Amino acid sequence: MKLLFFFLFALFGFNSLTAEELPYSKVVLIVVDTLRADHLPMYGYKKNTAPFLASLADRTIVFENAISTSSYTAPATASIHTALLPDEHGVIIGLNATKRMSKVDTSFQLNRVPQKATTIAEFMKANDYQTFGIADNGNISKAMGFDQGFDHFVTFTNEGSKNVNEQALAWHEMMDKSSKYFLYLHYMDPHSPYEKHAPWYDESAKGAQEKLVASYDSEINNVDEKIKELFTKFGWGRDTLIVLSADHGEEFWEHGKTGHGKTLYHEVLHVPLLIYSDKTAPNRVPDLVSNADIPPTIASLTGLGSFAKTVSYPIFGIDLIEESKATRTVLSNLHKETKKGRSGRMDAMTKPDWKFIVSKDTSSATVKVEQRELFARKTDPLEKHNSFKKNKDIGLSLEAELDSMLQAETPLGRELAPYQPK
Repeated sequence: MKLLFFFLFALFGFNSLTAEELPYSKVVLIVVDTLRADHLPMYGYKKNTAPFLASLADRTIVFENAISTSSYTAPATASIHTALLPDEHGVIIGLNATKRMSKVDTSFQLNRVPQKATTIAEFMKANDYQTFGIADNGNISKAMGFDQGFDHFVTFTNEGSKNVNEQALAWHEMMDKSSKYFLYLHYMDPHSPYEKHAPWYDESAKGAQEKLVASYDSEINNVDEKIKELFTKFGWGRDTLIVLSADHGEEFWEHGKTGHGKTLYHEVLHVPLLIYSDKTAPNRVPDLVSNADIPPTIASLTGLGSFAKTVSYPIFGIDLIEESKATRTVLSNLHKETKKGRSGRMDAMTKPDWKFIVSKDTSSATVKVEQRELFARKTDPLEKHNSFKKNKDIGLSLEAELDSMLQAETPLGRELAPYQPK
């Protein structure tokens, strides 16, 4: 097994290491809210929106087809922390949606990360890492259980990457004194409302759409600069494992909408997944992966054992170093919100060749299918042509497989916390 382990490390870009060298003293998980993969230079974007991250290319593994478990922050981020799907960890909406819906239904309760779920912070703490977390999104809060496993945890509400860095630097001395630390950073940029950050904002942008995208891109440049600041001041160039991803992407009218949390199309589900270390060699992995794969992969790369074997329940996320991804099927989910509360759900199943999306109305006892969509990923990567009618047999087969996978999920049992309106 040890020989296989080191072979896989070399295969996926990790140089040969001894058992004593494997555990990193610094492990950093960075989630950049609302970051589309295809707006980064390492994913082929024409603008250099992330020059610093691009400068780490000679020590970075790029997962080209990472798919989020949701297009909404709270469910997706809970998956990043637990390796579970939204219906498994129970975080199906966020704090902000709860605020809106509680105005209609005063008995509405807040869903949270269940205490029986093991988070990546709890796993790292159990392995003697001091744990620190900073989130600039109000959904990623103690009220929703995201503080589980953290020795120190702070939540801001869209106060900007500057505040995130200031908090991290305030902990610098404490972190330096610890022999090992795990740091989780959740940057809110480039979430709307977008700012026009100089000097990166493209002043030549014309029209509302171009200006909106230019603002969004400048936000990515800004957060890239903030990551560079911490990388330099904390000395992450050595003995550090950095994993960077996103909760979801963003729509810019590709399917007639803007924002996120409304659909499960490629532009909101395709997220970056980058792994950096001074011990890695560059690599690009084309296989389908999920952002729920992050906890098992961190556990593997740090040499701390199997994340899956530390929990007493099945997990969706896999170890991207040791487990095969060639035939991976990735699931994504979105619970739809209306003025009257949750009225439906969307589920997406992504395979190497096909993607199937089904939308359902669950407002009554009789669940109604509202729409089925099927996209051929190799010939229609932007998901512009619904081929369900043309390939109905394939679509129905995928729907049956999706239903089977959903029924096989093992919900931990939704845990609720009373919501106190402010």
